[in-house]
Amino acid sequence: MEKIAIITMTPFIIQGILKFYAHLKLGRFPSDLGVLQKDGTIKSKYDKKIYSWTHLVMNLGKFTEKQIVLIMIGIQVVFSIIPFLNVL
Repeated sequence: MEKIAIITMTPFIIQGILKFYAHLKLGRFPSDLGVLQKDGTIKSKYDKKIYSWTHLVMNLGKFTEKQIVLIMIGIQVVFSIIPFLNVL
């Protein structure tokens, strides 16, 4: 049961580590909000720096807010399915 909980919570643990790192580096917690571009995509405020999962996704390419949310949900779905694959 503990393995399942840890695997499912891995994206949240990574997010916490990234936020803690950002707080040490910036002296404050960074915003996950991006800058809306004219073409409807969202660009990270931190120019290729990764301080959260959202920044990672924004730096991978040009995505709209809806696409970013779907990618984030997809990441969580993948980590939620892994325990059911009985790979461990």
